[in-house]
Amino acid sequence: MLKYILSVLAVAMLVPAASAQERHSPGIHRHGHGTLDLAIEGGKVFIELRVPGADIAGFEHPAQTAQERAAIERATADLRDPLVLFAPPASAGCRVAAARVALAGEGGRAHAMHAEFHADYTLSCTRPDALDRINLLNYFEKFPRARELDVNAITDRGQTAHEVERARPVIDLKRTP
Repeated sequence: MLKYILSVLAVAMLVPAASAQERHSPGIHRHGHGTLDLAIEGGKVFIELRVPGADIAGFEHPAQTAQERAAIERATADLRDPLVLFAPPASAGCRVAAARVALAGEGGRAHAMHAEFHADYTLSCTRPDALDRINLLNYFEKFPRARELDVNAITDRGQTAHEVERARPVIDLKRTP
């Protein structure tokens, strides 16, 4: 896991699109735009997703009504199923080893008006050599306000950084830096 964290940090430093504060502060983000960090090491796939609350639940202020609380619960439940949202090839034999979803910025803190979802996943794959792509079509269909994701990927082929959009929802893991 330490190797993964160090690798993601190395990629984040290479991506000039946003400052460190923009990438990690729930108070500064662009609606419709999230970040997905991905690392593949052996048979493990580590994924970290950071997305504005407005893109996922439809709002980013603290939930005040029963309808808003239900929207947060639905969004959290949807985010807990990474194999649906981020579909690797079936031939890779991936299963969810861990999934954690949190809503940062809630709870009365000063930046609560700009909450964002954070999700961390670990997948175990029996055939990691078959991981040549990850399809995000279901992510974009499930969350219609999401328009694009900055993807930072680390594989045995090297590090890449690119954008995945609703119109082109596939992360090409064969792509070399």
